[in-house]
Amino acid sequence: EFLLGMLNEMVREYSHDEVLVDPNSYTLSAVLLGVDDITESLELLRVFEEEYDGAVTTQVFNVALATCSRNENGWQRALTLLQRMKKLGPTPNEDSYALAIQACAHQGQVRVACSLLDEIRQARNCHITERLYIPLLKALALKGDIGVVESILDSMREDSVAVTTQHMNLYLSTISNGRNSTLALEVLEELVEKQADDPLVSPDIYSFNTVLAALSKDGKYEDAKSLLQRMTDRVFECQVRDKRGGFSYTEMRPDTVSYNSVIQCSPPRAALALVQEMKMTRGLGVNSITFVNAIKRCRDAFKKGDPYAYDCFLVLMQLAREDAPMNSYVVGSMIWMAESANDYKLAISLLRQMSVPNTVCYNGVIKSLSKQGFHREALYFYYEMQKAAVPSNRQTYQFLVYSIQKTKNREVLSSSKKKFNLLEGVASQMAETEKDCLTSGPLWTALLKYSAAIAPRPEQRYHSAREIFDSLVGTADEETTIEMLRICSQTGKWAEAIELLHCSDVYSAGLVSMECLNIAIITCSKAGHWDEALKLLHLYGGKDRAVSVYSLNSIVKAAGPQAPDVSVKLLNDMENLYGVKPNRQSYAHCIVACNQAEHREMKYFSSEVEEAGSLRWFECALSLYRRMAEEGIEASVQTISSVVSACEAAGEWQRAIGVLQELPAFAKLLGNNAEALDEIEVEVPNLYCINAALSACEKGGAWLEAITIYEKIRASRNAPKPNIVTVNSLLIALDRAGQTELSLGLYRQAIQEAYIRSPLRRRLDIDGRHRLMVDLHNHSGPMAKCAVRDYFEDIVQRKPMEDAVMIVGKGNRSKEEPVLRSTIV
Repeated sequence: EFLLGMLNEMVREYSHDEVLVDPNSYTLSAVLLGVDDITESLELLRVFEEEYDGAVTTQVFNVALATCSRNENGWQRALTLLQRMKKLGPTPNEDSYALAIQACAHQGQVRVACSLLDEIRQARNCHITERLYIPLLKALALKGDIGVVESILDSMREDSVAVTTQHMNLYLSTISNGRNSTLALEVLEELVEKQADDPLVSPDIYSFNTVLAALSKDGKYEDAKSLLQRMTDRVFECQVRDKRGGFSYTEMRPDTVSYNSVIQCSPPRAALALVQEMKMTRGLGVNSITFVNAIKRCRDAFKKGDPYAYDCFLVLMQLAREDAPMNSYVVGSMIWMAESANDYKLAISLLRQMSVPNTVCYNGVIKSLSKQGFHREALYFYYEMQKAAVPSNRQTYQFLVYSIQKTKNREVLSSSKKKFNLLEGVASQMAETEKDCLTSGPLWTALLKYSAAIAPRPEQRYHSAREIFDSLVGTADEETTIEMLRICSQTGKWAEAIELLHCSDVYSAGLVSMECLNIAIITCSKAGHWDEALKLLHLYGGKDRAVSVYSLNSIVKAAGPQAPDVSVKLLNDMENLYGVKPNRQSYAHCIVACNQAEHREMKYFSSEVEEAGSLRWFECALSLYRRMAEEGIEASVQTISSVVSACEAAGEWQRAIGVLQELPAFAKLLGNNAEALDEIEVEVPNLYCINAALSACEKGGAWLEAITIYEKIRASRNAPKPNIVTVNSLLIALDRAGQTELSLGLYRQAIQEAYIRSPLRRRLDIDGRHRLMVDLHNHSGPMAKCAVRDYFEDIVQRKPMEDAVMIVGKGNRSKEEPVLRSTIV
């Protein structure tokens, strides 16, 4: 509006009867040059056509086209303007096409730019020239698309368009950004050799510096040094255009940029030597970039353990003070070198020498202090930043939090309350513009953590953290959201975790953060709400957005006790639907679920299960166990225990023993070689496995196999020691087989070898007298029979002076109204 007002004033104030002052194309172009927004530029163009139609020339449209390359999606407006010029005028010229190509190329629309070049080839009023290719080649150079640039150069030669040094330099830039320094060096050598035949492509200093930069990016110091040395020795003579338009040879000597490029990939001592060489060479001068590159090389080498890096840095620091402006770039690189060397005193000294320190320099000092555990000093420099109005950034707060968490002050280190108070003090002094998570996210994450830690009860822990989370300015970042979700997980707030995930502002490609999703799923699973975890998985997960295997395992584990079919289905779908390969824990949780389901069905629905004839849960456990072996996943002893237990519940003693015999230790245990029993070195099945196998034998009536396993265990020193469950299972099997004498002998042997305790003990009766008692608690019916027989036989043999009181407990493994009274009577 201001510019249009000036135009109206120009016509109104300076025009009179004899002279009419109207804007011309230069005036309108000058007006458009002051506008950066494409929408405003097009609006002015429309007004110009209505008010000053005769002055709206191709030049004016070209200024509007130039604006398009500076705006997002401006390439579409550029194409629209170009089409409008072709239909309604004025006729586009070479500049029009060049600007349209530039708008397309700058915004990544390479194909559209190439189609415009094809259009120019067919246009009668516009000839294709080398200038039209420059914007396209510049855009491709940034992308490092070597193949496309080579094809464009070939098409230029086919169209008889001159390929110049500028085009070849852009080709070299493309190769450099494409990280192919070997090709860049070959192209340069070829240009030097062919310059006599084609002086238009003779390399210049920019060509050599581009190749040096490519070698530096790839870390090829020897090649870069060799090329620099050849330039220094005046090996190269290149043709340059003189004042008369002809070409003459001149020596190609390195400049400051050349040396800086080589320094960027040099080891510390070589970098120092190059700096000193630059100081002694006439016509060359060191600059800030020289010292920044050299000091950075010292810092990188120091981190890798170079013993000379720090000494080289000290010399460079002295040279910089003599010959380079001590600006924020140079001093900042020195401070960060001191930080890497843990020389916090030097870092502080360098900061104090600066007239106007910036954020990078302060961050270097704060990090240096934080690594030493000096949290008070780090906070001092932070508050100094605030007082000097130096803006803090995310790194500043990250280093501050680290200094407090790793402080050498024992009182602060051991107290979450003190840490919280220090962080809260930082938050209270923070500038309003820095209170968003993008800038101070690490601080808010730490505040959430410690606010929850100092709360006495889980409910208060959640509410304290949530109060801070809800007070955040702007949107929460991923780290802060993750910390809040972890607190929900620790306090059992699964519903709140789901709400937080749905309302989360942390998105990647339009979807919630996968780390946040993983924590929310695990939170729901831990709380037993596996169905809600599955909903989250179906809503946000998928093969292209794979959640972690730990999240899926949490659902498998949580669903197992209630819905084992869900656990098995999820295990089967892991790789196909969610792109995650099941691991050892996935199978373990699923097999445990199958074992629990088999025990549950046999306890409550045994008759229905036997009549159904469908796939049983023990078969599912066996199938999963076989699949683990096929996929090369070694099952743990606990997993094998669950498989054996499932077979035991189903009474499948042959399968239970078959599973155990696949273990080398158990197979050796049951072997006929007695000498091998004490040589077992591999992991022996745990007692739970063996007890389950014995129980399976008992249910299947295989008492001989049970006796064999028991005797082998007793004979081996490395096998687990039998317990009351082992003996109970064996005695039940023998009792069902009518092996009374064998049962009694085994019972006495178990007491003698301390596998079980003798039921005889003295206790106070209800009258307060010490009485001899036979305590049959934890005894099965067969074991109680053996205990009573053993007691009465002892009476016959020893004739004790007093009678014993029988304490009859609830019969283990009995049904309905189980008591041992009727059994022993």
